[in-house]
Amino acid sequence: MNLRNVLLAVSVLAACAVQAETITCGGDGPSHLQGVACDGTSIYWSYTTRLVKTDLTGTNVLAAVDVAGHSGDLCVHNGKVYIATDE
Repeated sequence: MNLRNVLLAVSVLAACAVQAETITCGGDGPSHLQGVACDGTSIYWSYTTRLVKTDLTGTNVLAAVDVAGHSGDLCVHNGKVYIATDE
């Protein structure tokens, strides 16, 4: 895991107030990690062309979907996932 991914995981840890030593980068994407967000129940991982939802440890993938275009960072607000894209 590169430094950017470590910093993203640290910010998720703080945002979720999870008392865990380690959060594993959720799932695998076909390219690099673009962003990560948490709603207090799940963690959402945005890869360039894939969105992955995991439990709070990041270990158990709950859902994954390929996305069109080049996706960027994401956020979760009021139960909805918003993701930046060039589409």
